[in-house]
Amino acid sequence: MDDILNTIQPGQTLSEKDRVALAKANTEESEMAHRLAAEHRARDVATGGVEQPIIQSVADSVLDKLKALPSKESESK
Repeated sequence: MDDILNTIQPGQTLSEKDRVALAKANTEESEMAHRLAAEHRARDVATGGVEQPIIQSVADSVLDKLKALPSKESESK
């Protein structure tokens, strides 16, 4: 059986049979993607591997360094 998701061409008219097959294939692929994502999240939580996104880590680091700098009020004294 051909994989309908990989055989459709842009601008090509689909028959009703192809549309049904495409909808079914799309549903199956979406369900698999959701299942895999849920398993990945569960694995991360179980191993304690849930980390902040890198941008948040960088922002927190910059904020900590800025807080550690002397304030302008203490420089003027």
